[in-house]
Amino acid sequence: MLGNEAYGEGYDCSGLPLGDEYRGVGILYGLTDDAPTVRTYLADGEDAEVICLAARKLREKARTLSGDALGVEVAEAESDIVADLLEVMGSDSGLWWETAAERLAARWPMRHADATAESISAAARARGVTSGDVRWPPGRTGTNRKGCKKSDLAAAARR
Repeated sequence: MLGNEAYGEGYDCSGLPLGDEYRGVGILYGLTDDAPTVRTYLADGEDAEVICLAARKLREKARTLSGDALGVEVAEAESDIVADLLEVMGSDSGLWWETAAERLAARWPMRHADATAESISAAARARGVTSGDVRWPPGRTGTNRKGCKKSDLAAAARR
C-alpha cells in the first residue's frame, strides 16, 4: 500500500491490473526517484533469512559492509542525513543527488562510503525532503537533474 505522500506524487495503486494473473504486481516506491511497476513474491521468514544471509555474503565479498553491519556503532546525531546534506551543500541552493553522494562520501568516508544517488535520495525522502528537478551548477548554464534544494532541507531540519 502506498501512503498519502506517494499518492500526492502521482502514484496510485488503483491503476494496477486486476485478476489472478496479476497477483504480486505492485509499485516499487522509495528505492529510486522513479517508481516502476514490478512483480513481487512472498518471502516467508525462512525465505527472508536465506535471502539476507546470501546478500550479506555478497556484500562481504564486495567489501561494501559498513556501519551496523560491521558492528560499528554510529551515533544517531552523526547519521542525520538532512544535517549532513545541509553541510555539504555549502552555499549552493541545490544539488543533484549524484553530487550530494560524492560530497557526503568525501566529507564522511566512514559514514557515507557506500553513498549513491539513489540511497541518499531515499534517505532524504524518508525525512520529508522532496526530490525534484535541480538546475546545477549555479550561475552557469546548467542542467536539470533530480536532486534536493536547500530550502527543502532547511524545512525538514526544522521538523
